[in-house]
Amino acid sequence: MENLQPQSITDYPHTRRSLQLETGTSEKTVRRWIKKANVTGCPIGNIERFSNEQRDEIISHQAKPKQADEVVEVELMPEPGAITLRDTSEQATGLMRFDIQAIELNAPTADIAALQVQTAQLEQTAQQGANAIAAYFGARFDVGLAEIAAKQDNLLKGIEAQALNGAARSIAQPGKPR
Repeated sequence: MENLQPQSITDYPHTRRSLQLETGTSEKTVRRWIKKANVTGCPIGNIERFSNEQRDEIISHQAKPKQADEVVEVELMPEPGAITLRDTSEQATGLMRFDIQAIELNAPTADIAALQVQTAQLEQTAQQGANAIAAYFGARFDVGLAEIAAKQDNLLKGIEAQALNGAARSIAQPGKPR
């Protein structure tokens, strides 16, 4: 890139330090990215500054190259129920079409009744757990309310005692206003 003279510092808002702070890397790493990007900043004073486009180019060298996604291809073999998996980095082939009904005939059947019983047991256990949690928090709430009520009673008794004490003093000393 050519070394352009900026109109103002706002044209070149980024420095090596700001890039370092933004990316959380070392100064050496930022220098390496600048070198890889083949970017020359604009010197303003004694600080090398970079434009937004230059910053994007520099930051683009931060990411490590990603590995190609692994493709797993599935083939249906002529024997019923036989499936072969093979790893390949080739382009995935189109979808294979096969007869679902033939596969269903060879598939083992699920015991629906046993699954329903197990589901009912799990639902019952979950409900018992929910009830226990509700009871616990209800008791904690009741204790909290009782503590608040006791503190309010103590506060009211204190206010009442002060009022009675003040009234008693006024009666004892009729000539002196309080």
